[in-house]
Amino acid sequence: MRNIVLAFVGALLLAGCGRVNPETAVADAQKLIAEGKPGEARILLKNALAKANNNVPGARQLLSRITLNEGDPKGANDELTALDATVAAEPATAALKAEVALELGRREDAAKLLDAAGDAIPEPNRTALRARLLRMEGKAGEALVLLRTAQQAQPGDEKLAIEAAECLGEMGALDAAVAEMDRYLADEKRPKASALHSRGEMLLRQGNNKRGIEDLRAAVAAAPKDWPVAQRLSSELLIGEALLMSGDSAGARAQVAHISEIWPGLLGSEILLGRLDLLDGRYAQAAERLGKAADAAPGNARLQYLWAEALARAGNITRATEVLEKRVAVESSKSPARPILAKLLLQQGKPARVIELLGEDPSEDEGRNALLQAARDTMNRADKQISALTNQLAKEPDNGPLRAQLALAQIASGQSSAAMATLGPLPKNGLIPETTAARMAALLAAGNELEGNHLVDRLLDPTTAANAVTLVAAADVAQRNNQPSMSSRLLDRAAELEPTSTEVQLRRANSSFEGKRFEEAEKFLRELLQKQPDNLVAGVALGRALEAKGDLPGARKALAEAAKQSPKAMEPNLMLAAIELRAGHVPEAGKAFDALIAAKPDGVLANAAGQLLAESDHFAEAKARFQQAVEQDAKNAQYWSNLGRAQLSLKDRDAARDSFLKSLELQPSVLTTAAAAVRLSIEKKDFATAKRAAQLVVTALPNSYGSWLLQGEAGLAAGDANLANNAFARASAITPSAKSAIGEFQARLMLKTQRPEAPLLAWVAREPGDLDVQHMLIDYSLQAGDSAAVRRQTEGVLKRFPNDTGSLNNLAWLLRDSDPAKAEKLASQAQAIAPDNALIADTLGMVYLAGGKNDDALKVLAAAAAKLPENQTLQYHHALALSRAGKKAEARGVLQKALQGNTDFDGRSDARALMEKL
Repeated sequence: MRNIVLAFVGALLLAGCGRVNPETAVADAQKLIAEGKPGEARILLKNALAKANNNVPGARQLLSRITLNEGDPKGANDELTALDATVAAEPATAALKAEVALELGRREDAAKLLDAAGDAIPEPNRTALRARLLRMEGKAGEALVLLRTAQQAQPGDEKLAIEAAECLGEMGALDAAVAEMDRYLADEKRPKASALHSRGEMLLRQGNNKRGIEDLRAAVAAAPKDWPVAQRLSSELLIGEALLMSGDSAGARAQVAHISEIWPGLLGSEILLGRLDLLDGRYAQAAERLGKAADAAPGNARLQYLWAEALARAGNITRATEVLEKRVAVESSKSPARPILAKLLLQQGKPARVIELLGEDPSEDEGRNALLQAARDTMNRADKQISALTNQLAKEPDNGPLRAQLALAQIASGQSSAAMATLGPLPKNGLIPETTAARMAALLAAGNELEGNHLVDRLLDPTTAANAVTLVAAADVAQRNNQPSMSSRLLDRAAELEPTSTEVQLRRANSSFEGKRFEEAEKFLRELLQKQPDNLVAGVALGRALEAKGDLPGARKALAEAAKQSPKAMEPNLMLAAIELRAGHVPEAGKAFDALIAAKPDGVLANAAGQLLAESDHFAEAKARFQQAVEQDAKNAQYWSNLGRAQLSLKDRDAARDSFLKSLELQPSVLTTAAAAVRLSIEKKDFATAKRAAQLVVTALPNSYGSWLLQGEAGLAAGDANLANNAFARASAITPSAKSAIGEFQARLMLKTQRPEAPLLAWVAREPGDLDVQHMLIDYSLQAGDSAAVRRQTEGVLKRFPNDTGSLNNLAWLLRDSDPAKAEKLASQAQAIAPDNALIADTLGMVYLAGGKNDDALKVLAAAAAKLPENQTLQYHHALALSRAGKKAEARGVLQKALQGNTDFDGRSDARALMEKL
């Protein structure tokens, strides 16, 4: 993790400046660095420079190195800028300046400095810097080839191994990056702190948090005293990040506390604390922390998203929208900010903006399509309502509730300004609940929180004479729009006007609960229950509040009392069971479920019990409850589907299939159920049932991309190419996708149609970045023997993905005879990326042979053949290399093994010809 800026306090010069010896200052500072005291070394050097009128050879360079190691390349550059031109031109200084330029992203400056320094920069530092420069130019593959050459001379160098792993990681080859570090760390005698840090970071990127944390902690433990501060800090922050991602919030907080003791006020710590606040429901605090961090790092998109989430959860929808709108403005049409923003816009009643944001056309993303459809539905409903209500209001202009309905319809259509015009100016008194609520909704939909608060002020003014019902109506709107402060103020006033109102007290409790003020919520609910001990809603809510604040005994008692007061109600016992499940008390939860189900054996409660158990990962118990539900109501499709999911979780696939099929027969329009029934039937090789299930959903959902895709899957599995071809074509017509293109291609292959690859070509023309489909197309062209197409397609892929090993290998193989120099470059790059891949090594060996490099060929092909001794083609290639090297007897021995048996392989006839020649 590069470029981590530390929030260090500026170093103060020592008062005893006279005790510093400028002649030994650099050597003394180096000793301090070796002892792990870079801060003291900085102060010593600063004092020496002050005493010697800035004339201390090597002091600025060492100060620059210290600052760079602290993660502040700008500060490092400032130190070097103070050097005179002669000193700055020295090779060692030029190398340091190049490193600083790379950290600052100044590619051209770094290239000039490296060229100027030339061979004066010692290896392996020169190669490592060159490799980093190539990576910055987008040439990670070339960088890796350069590093591999250097590694042959210095296989145990930590810097080269880490640079190679970072190249691989940059290419997306994380498995190869981890393997690179594994190879280096296999020798326990080598320096390992930085290598462990690098591998730990790669493991975290793979999602392997446990191993990543182990490596990072081991890196900190193994670090020498002079380990760069930036790396030490990065390791500590990554540990906190991994703990958070693993769900260990307590461990993450402890890690942040540990970091803050050493580096108080660190930006990375503040971000972690903000994320923890977000996780713990302290949304306002999270928004404040993350907002400051976002201001400090305005280019960090992920941080901006986190800040927007915190703002939205804290109720500041308007500010969250502004943040996301800025991200959308600078990111591509596939920006993750778009669906997040769309959800917020729907909440604010802006469906027109949602449609504009997401575009008109459907896509493979079901979530995006759902948002788009919801916006359209909202617009359609609102437009119809607006037309009807406008006509009706023209006849009844004094009808306040009707005016409020029209305003709400306009808000739903994204016309908050029109809604305000419909409502007109706020009357001085005589307010009614409907128009007041609509006015609040219009203001908040427009993002006008300032006027929303002014409206609250007017409502609280005694001269306005707003009654409790009107205050509650406005409070409800504020609560729905995540404005707890507005809501609380209105409800407090309503409670003053009607202190005995149950509705007001419940709303006050709910507002407190939503704001995580659990003790306040408990207070309101207990006051209400003292007056109305049989109030079921209050009793259940008290149980929720007590559980939320961690008082499980109190929650159980409150819910038991609610159940006693309302013996026929299911909520108290259901919540009791849920509490027991969360506490891990499954038998106790079972008793509560039994009592509930016995009182109401209609399937509803048995199903609810099963869902609670499944959510708690108690699938065996969930299965039993779902079984009860289907026994009590065998015609409920959802119960059968839930039973199927529980059976699937228990790996009872046959029973699950039967349950899904039953659910599908009862309700064929549920795509997820149909998918499970079709795929489990294919797995069982019951193709007739798979086709029947697919036909059910196609009939129910004739315009669904997913239903036709399922029928295509069933057709392919059953060998019914016509059915599959038609189904995938229909799916593509509804929503073009890689899945439908691949399916149609496979069906056309089965039908032996002309140009079966046409669907793949159409798809890559639409989405040239789909590497999987590009590979499939190239493989087909290879099998068809169309070398021209293979070359054209492979070169096209490499323009977009210059480090794609499959394409590099394929093109190198094609060019081995016609352009061996280019083929060698391509094959070398592929092997640099995947050094353990014997097939890529085989290609490189054959390229060497084609170019007359027989010794290099023999070395590479011998290693490849040893890795895959059963691969007869590789054995033949090894024998060919031996023959070209003049080792005839060895070549005969290898060929004899390769030609044993009658198994055909690529090159068998050439191998026989070589044997006859030998």
